[in-house]
Amino acid sequence: MKLATIGVDLTPDRLQVHGVDEHGQVLLRRQLPNAQVLAFFAMLKPCLIGMKACGNAHFWARKLIDLGHTVKLMVPQFVKAHTNTDSRDAVDAQAICAAVSRPDMHFVPVKSPAQQAALALHRTRQVLLKSRSEQSTQLRGLLLEFGIVIPGTTFQLLRKLPDALQQEELPASARHLLQTLYGNLQQLEDQITQMEAEIRRSQETPRSRQAPEEKQDIEPVAASAPVVRQRPATETLQEQIRRRLLPLFQLLNRRLMF
Repeated sequence: MKLATIGVDLTPDRLQVHGVDEHGQVLLRRQLPNAQVLAFFAMLKPCLIGMKACGNAHFWARKLIDLGHTVKLMVPQFVKAHTNTDSRDAVDAQAICAAVSRPDMHFVPVKSPAQQAALALHRTRQVLLKSRSEQSTQLRGLLLEFGIVIPGTTFQLLRKLPDALQQEELPASARHLLQTLYGNLQQLEDQITQMEAEIRRSQETPRSRQAPEEKQDIEPVAASAPVVRQRPATETLQEQIRRRLLPLFQLLNRRLMF
């Protein structure tokens, strides 16, 4: 069985695989529990493996690359165009197998564990920032109902709120509620501070490799995001050109349609 291309549909506890030879003849349709994946692919000769870039894709991509296979991750919405029926594991695996060989397919670089950890820090920070903004807006709205206005930043709100809560006009129940919300907001602020400190620590080594002009006028926390998302050196010149020109062609096509 000489497999040339394999499409893999990922689920949390199993992988659905669909394999073809160099002529497109189907040679493999199989479902593998996670515990059997590495042993199965270790028996195969190196081939091209396609996956959608979601969930545990980067984890399995690294494992299969270590076995000598070529693994390419694809943007899920581009793979969907190759599915003609309802989404099922076997159908998705077949679509992935067909899509990975397309010359116009948009591929996603396989991330290292360190890159994934750094991106997780940034995503978590964004969630905390959104929660802080929502909590701050809620607090200001409740205070306004009792005629208390605290303009300015979240830092100013946290600094002035304890004194504002001592006003006699506030009913005891409202004061208790506002104190609870104040505690939640202060906890979010502390978590954001800790998260940003962790991001700064994680980016010390990547930033030391940047050219001096790249370090200027860049906020330290935001500076690590492009470093984490940088394309690996293994990306070919043809893939770089395709990645950069594809959005331009898509924009031109949309304009021509109108």
